[in-house]
Parts: sequence; C-alpha cells; structure tokens
Amino acid sequence: MSKKWLILLSFVTCFVFISLARAAHYHFEVFYLNDIDFSQGDEYSWTFALNNQNLYLWNLDCTQVQNRSLNFVDSNFDPISDPDGDGTVDYIGLGTMDPSDSLHYAYLTIRFTGLNDGSNDKDQEKIKLYLDNSLSYSGDPKDWSNNLEVTSYLKDDHFLTVKITATSGSFTVDWIRLSGCFCRCCDPVPEPASLILLGIGLASMAGFLRRRKSSK
Repeated sequence: MSKKWLILLSFVTCFVFISLARAAHYHFEVFYLNDIDFSQGDEYSWTFALNNQNLYLWNLDCTQVQNRSLNFVDSNFDPISDPDGDGTVDYIGLGTMDPSDSLHYAYLTIRFTGLNDGSNDKDQEKIKLYLDNSLSYSGDPKDWSNNLEVTSYLKDDHFLTVKITATSGSFTVDWIRLSGCFCRCCDPVPEPASLILLGIGLASMAGFLRRRKSSK
C-alpha cells in the first residue's frame, strides 16, 4: 500500500473515532441554607469547591445548555426530576465535577431577609461582597437583583469563595445558592453498528487496493 493511501486510511479512521466521542452536559445546584445574621461590622464566608463538594446534578441535552429559565428545584430546594416537562427523569442525584470538566456558566444567588426599610430613620443596610478576594459589589442589598454571574471565578479551578461584610444596618442572609452547567467529555465508546460500518469501509478499501494492484 502506498504512503498516500496509508495517510488517507489513517485520516478516515481518526475521523470516525473522533466523531464517536460523546460529551455529557450537566446542570448543577449547590446550597447553603443556614440563616446568617449580620450587624454592622460582621462578616461571613462561604466556600464552593465543586470538585470536592456534593452537587445536585441533572442531565441536559445540547438544546438545554443555554436555557437558563428551567426550574431545577422547588421553593424548598427539593430537586425537580423533570424540569423541562418532557416526561423523562433528568435528575441523576449527587455528584461532583472533575478537574477536567468545562464550565459553561454559573450563577450565584443570595437571598436577603430582615431588611430595614428606612421608613423610621433607620440605617440602610450596606454590604461589601467579595468573590475570591476580589471586590465585586458594594452597596444596598435591597437594590441588588440577587443574581450575579460568577463564571470567570470558577472557570479554571471550580473553586469560589464568597464573603459578605455588613458595613451598616442589620440583615439576614436566608440562603445562598450556586447553580450552572458544565460539560464532561467522555472517552470514545464506539457503538457496535458504527464498528461494523467502519469494518465494512476498511474491507472495501482493502479490496479496492488489491484489485488495483493486481490489474497493474
């Protein structure tokens, strides 16, 4: 077999096996549900270590990866087994991320309660929020949308620290949640039918080369 045909055969084989590789997409949720009370000067930190921390996981198909409107938990933070309503059970239980997993996006949500409304000349609540020791927000939690994209802090190491400092007033952090989507690239696992097709293709190419050689 000539060098040209060997190169072509190698290319076809590599293309077939690469096309058989599978990528799995997962939605994850992780919560801290204990009430934390703050008065002026108090601070508290939460740590999200997604490679070591139990996560609630759901299977996603490719069309759902960018659909962030699905509700994966109810108001009591119980998992919803079929968030997209297609009749399939998508919730797969607890698991962790792998260091090699690729994060698509993540959102941090913090719920504040017990806020003073300022109607009786009370101090307005003011906070400082740090993500991985970088100042991200400073101001009144009542004016905050409670959703903050933190993808850039998780992309490399899947680790996030969140620290809140009360600079005035008093309030409670009712719960804090991190949710998002990541991709896990699986090893190629050829299906039997694909292997049969690959074998037929290689056999056909070998037969063609033999006939071509014998006709010379």
